[in-house]
Amino acid sequence: MKKILFSIFALAALCCCTKIEDKPGKENAGENDQQEILNPAADPAVIVCQAPLAPATSTATSGDSGEIPVIWLEDDQVKVYGENFTDGVVYTTATDGERVEFTAASGVTDPTRYAIYPAGVAGTMSAGTIPVDLSRFRSYEYHSQIPFFGDPVHYKASDDPLFVGTDSDYFKEHSIFPHLPMFSSSTSDQFTFSNLFGGLKVNLNDYQGNAIKIASIKLTADKYISGTMNVASDGSFTLTGSSEDEKTITVYSASGIKISPSDYAAASPNLNRTQGKFYFFLPAGTYSSLTFTLTDTSGRIYTQSVSSSVTVTAGIVKTFKLLQLSLYYGTTNCYKTTTGQTVDIDITPYYTFDTRFRRAGNVVEGTLPTLTPSVLWELKTDATALEAGSVISGSPTIVGNTMSVTIGSNTGNAVVAVKDGDDVMWSWHIWVVENAVADIHYKINGEDFYMMDRDLGAVWGCTPATKSAPNAYRFPLMVSQHTPRPVRFFSTISLPPGLT
Repeated sequence: MKKILFSIFALAALCCCTKIEDKPGKENAGENDQQEILNPAADPAVIVCQAPLAPATSTATSGDSGEIPVIWLEDDQVKVYGENFTDGVVYTTATDGERVEFTAASGVTDPTRYAIYPAGVAGTMSAGTIPVDLSRFRSYEYHSQIPFFGDPVHYKASDDPLFVGTDSDYFKEHSIFPHLPMFSSSTSDQFTFSNLFGGLKVNLNDYQGNAIKIASIKLTADKYISGTMNVASDGSFTLTGSSEDEKTITVYSASGIKISPSDYAAASPNLNRTQGKFYFFLPAGTYSSLTFTLTDTSGRIYTQSVSSSVTVTAGIVKTFKLLQLSLYYGTTNCYKTTTGQTVDIDITPYYTFDTRFRRAGNVVEGTLPTLTPSVLWELKTDATALEAGSVISGSPTIVGNTMSVTIGSNTGNAVVAVKDGDDVMWSWHIWVVENAVADIHYKINGEDFYMMDRDLGAVWGCTPATKSAPNAYRFPLMVSQHTPRPVRFFSTISLPPGLT
């Protein structure tokens, strides 16, 4: 069994010490009498290891309050070093508990000793520095929460409600949460450990309900966060590496994590909804550059960079603001044309994380799903009911990122769309008018402006003869943007944020 080291996330101020608390978390912590020093030459060699406490506000998701006493589990191992024991000696515990004995057949006898957890990642000490291999933390499976590791029952019980659908033993073996690196030094046989890692929590929301499932998120930093951590005798460390891959950490899910609710069609959009919670753990410190690369189960790739420096505190999980992932297609949502023409619609996929859903111009990368064209409805001028084939001639076609729509002989309105399977990904209004009156051109302070020649959705041009005709206002107002050149609307309607 492996150790619950995730939960051993420590208070940031917790330092290595030679005193052991009688009751961890109390106000008199650290003020107890010096414990009896065991004989380092004893056979078998015995040391007593105290795991740090984790603050409930940072790591507990079980609803418990107060500081969480973290436990060691049977077969946990630490590696202990000394001036004359640079290869390190592995000590193992046979006991579960917060403060337990670790033993070795023949122990380290130097006056000052240093310890690394987990033992398997620690190398040979050189010039007082211990290298810790971080490659095992480079990628790990997604878990929606940090489990509560306050006692052996929570950690081992297969019917624990925290592990619904997940076997706790599997989690213990395969998740990195319980195994994050710690360091301790001591001049006695009493070791109190402190964390070397901190955490970042990223929350995602597919606001539009596009059924996006995240297959993986890769975090890229400006430091070697999954290379080698070189830990000095005072617990400070430097990070080294030799490849760009060692600057990354990836959280993955074989089945994908849906970031919109399953009942989205029946639910109202919710800007505060959090569907995907992704935890990243990396060496404590300040990072000037962090980039998150999201890949969904369809192969689409979205990238978001942090615009300011981020400080990761040892033993603390920092939560980023909720990211609203919005996926959209093309650069406009309405096309004005005349009969007999072919309308070429840009169907390039774009995305934005902007909380006001403003168009960012970020093109979706990666393997894109094959989209199919569809005509959703058609209504010719003067018609009283929808009629297939009354406005669009034939079926739209797609070549690359362009959907071509041929207009028939009738004026009117239609809506066409692109689908991924049965799901409508985006749709466009086709506005067929009786003539192509040029948009009204203005020049203000040397900048060109264009205003459409009629009201949005109207079927007649705004001329003195037709302006008052009932048909001029037959169709509802539709928020749209003329193509191919940018248009600024001079009207009294209110545009949604981002559609200016």
